[in-house]
Amino acid sequence: MGQYFITINKTKKEYIDTYTFGDGAKFLEFMSSDMGMKEATMMLLTNGGVKDNYLGHWASDSIEVLGDYAEEGNLWEEIQDEKTKWKNISVPVYKALFEHNAWFKEEMDERLRNHPQSYLYSDQKKVLAEIFPEAMMEGKLREKIALEKNLEYNNFKSSISDEKMEIVNQQLTGIMDLLKEEQNNFLNNNNI
Repeated sequence: MGQYFITINKTKKEYIDTYTFGDGAKFLEFMSSDMGMKEATMMLLTNGGVKDNYLGHWASDSIEVLGDYAEEGNLWEEIQDEKTKWKNISVPVYKALFEHNAWFKEEMDERLRNHPQSYLYSDQKKVLAEIFPEAMMEGKLREKIALEKNLEYNNFKSSISDEKMEIVNQQLTGIMDLLKEEQNNFLNNNNI
């Protein structure tokens, strides 16, 4: 099953979870991802002399990446308890990340415009819908158009008889053979 992690601030009794950023909670899932968990952690830890909207919010505090197998008493259970005094600051930190990191914001905008959002987690989806409404709409439209084109293709494909499909395949095979022959001629004539 594997071990799950959250990043905690023992000084302020705050934490951020990986799921809000679209990452998995296992170590390699968030360490090999570019969805935002690492970037948010670095933003929180940055000590550049200026603290603004979570930039440097955790600088100089006691920070830990806590696993659910940790030997440190019952800290994991304490944080996960409904009555906990620990505060999950993932959502406002995720929003602040887009404010402080223009490159990250541009990358996410492009990602949302070009890919369907069906894989987004609930908190992540809410934040992204708030910050990138146009990009998410464009991504949804692209997804819908792709589904419609696929449906049209499948309908077209099913309407063609096996005999016609065989003729098309033979023609395509002939074209591919001609292209290979021309490529070989070109390579031989140019001594490549």
